[in-house]
Amino acid sequence: MELFLGNRKEIGVELNVTGRETHGTLMGYAKIWFGGNFLGSYHDYIYLDGYLLGGLSEMLKVGELNATNFPKDVVSQFHYFESRSNDLHDSEISGYLVSFGTLTDSFTKWVFKEGANITILWKLENTQSSYEDLKTYPSDIFKYTISFDRLEEFVERLDRILKNW
Repeated sequence: MELFLGNRKEIGVELNVTGRETHGTLMGYAKIWFGGNFLGSYHDYIYLDGYLLGGLSEMLKVGELNATNFPKDVVSQFHYFESRSNDLHDSEISGYLVSFGTLTDSFTKWVFKEGANITILWKLENTQSSYEDLKTYPSDIFKYTISFDRLEEFVERLDRILKNW
């Protein structure tokens, strides 16, 4: 059964729930929308209550960005995180790299908190994907900022829907 929760312009999730595994895990397909741009592939079969809900929940746990020299433009921000991730002595950086399991394997995502907001930066890294919806995906770096409260409300709503499926 297909469902769209939220909206594409702010935050939304396209879901195609195909059923439950024998151990009770909800399975299907999903695509996440932030600010009119999607993340993930609707053609990747995933654990909906694991990879999808888990990744969104993980976004709520990211730490406050502690950077006095944090760049202003999106490309420099993305490269700031990438360059820090190459520093083996930078133990803080892994806290900004959020996983959605195989749903977003083709993407690099950085998430950080600034005050009452959560910001996600992402870029498609695997440009040779076999998934139709990723074959023409732009090579741009995307950025979206949402209030912590709005994201939390959305995650809680998605959690209730998946638990009652």
